[in-house]
Amino acid sequence: MEKIEGYLDYYCKEKGYNCAKTVLRAANDAWGLNLDESVYLSMGGFGGGMATRNVCGAISGGIAAMGYLYMDETGYESPLMMAKVKLLMELVKERLGDEKCSFLEPKFKTSEEGCVPTIHVVSKIIDEVVATDIEVE
Repeated sequence: MEKIEGYLDYYCKEKGYNCAKTVLRAANDAWGLNLDESVYLSMGGFGGGMATRNVCGAISGGIAAMGYLYMDETGYESPLMMAKVKLLMELVKERLGDEKCSFLEPKFKTSEEGCVPTIHVVSKIIDEVVATDIEVE
């Protein structure tokens, strides 16, 4: 499966989309999700850690994309999706220290690029999670 990282700069830098919308758009292109344009509107409120500097929007966008990739009905009916989301959250916390914007911004955000570095770091982990084979019952 193609990596989403190659599509990020277009949506983030050129189009100016927030972190969540950028990642979902990039995943759509990389993974061939064929999402309807209206789907992206739902990601507006996830930027800036849901406007509270809580869970990073890049993570939220990645989880939304994995939902389209792995789900048929509900999350609990897709053990694979739930396992992938759990792995994503574990790896983010292990490698980056926390999943919150309030923690990630001081580490990665720059005055020149804003949250672009954060989006790239998180997206590498998303790509890794999607490429990881997970056995589920």
